[in-house]
Amino acid sequence: MTNCFHICISICLVVFQTTIMPFLPLFDQFYDLPVLLVIYLGLFRSAREGVPVTILTGLFMDAFSGAPFGLYTTTYIWLYISIRWIISYLHGDNIFLLPVFVVFGVLMENAIFLAAIILPDPGSQVSEIGLQSILTQVLWGLCTGPPLIVLLKGGYRKWDQWLKERSPEPNGLV
Repeated sequence: MTNCFHICISICLVVFQTTIMPFLPLFDQFYDLPVLLVIYLGLFRSAREGVPVTILTGLFMDAFSGAPFGLYTTTYIWLYISIRWIISYLHGDNIFLLPVFVVFGVLMENAIFLAAIILPDPGSQVSEIGLQSILTQVLWGLCTGPPLIVLLKGGYRKWDQWLKERSPEPNGLV
């Protein structure tokens, strides 16, 4: 049941990111919202829940974004693996580290995207506008990422609480 909730959140974020965000002038250089879900899953959920949802979110973004197929899936998988590795050294539940995780996620995603652009054509360069866009995404991430992750965490807590209230008590009687 929790996986259904994960998938619904994932679909909502992907649809919002790909269909609504491009038409909002204020958010034309906004970071990728599903990155927050991947960061949340890496920080607070088990690998059993996080890995399938991360892969599905990447596949959804690949299908709806128009990017080369596999770019978002690869990015999200590497981001998820990196977050899981980092929390083996740092305490992921520290509220003061959330901005660091969000900035890391935004920068890692942009680095993978830049590598996908630059590696096939070694003569290509990153423009000043591209770097400015990355800086804008990092600033958006610093301002909105941690509150949105806290909101996701609260939503998941309410969902888990609702599921526990609805599930039968394991008292041995059927």
